[in-house]
Amino acid sequence: MNSPLLRVSNLNVRSWSIEKGRLVPDERLWTVADVAQRLGVSEATVRSYRWRGTLPEPRYVGRTPVWEPGAIEEWIKRRPGRGAGGGRKPGRSKSE
Repeated sequence: MNSPLLRVSNLNVRSWSIEKGRLVPDERLWTVADVAQRLGVSEATVRSYRWRGTLPEPRYVGRTPVWEPGAIEEWIKRRPGRGAGGGRKPGRSKSE
């Protein structure tokens, strides 16, 4: 009889670990939560990026979207600045 760990190990994920009682892929693949943490944004923002097609196309482990860290890092390098105006000009205060 196969254990649940053996059944899921047949997926395209090299190894799994148990964190807080959940079976999760190792560091080779990032979940929405991992991407959010790396970007410093909320998980909802990552989902929004995904649905708008801003993020690279994910792979799936079951129904869970996952990304290779290198794909996200490359996307970060090509990512445009924040906001339409690129933020405040250096050396200027809010009151100016």
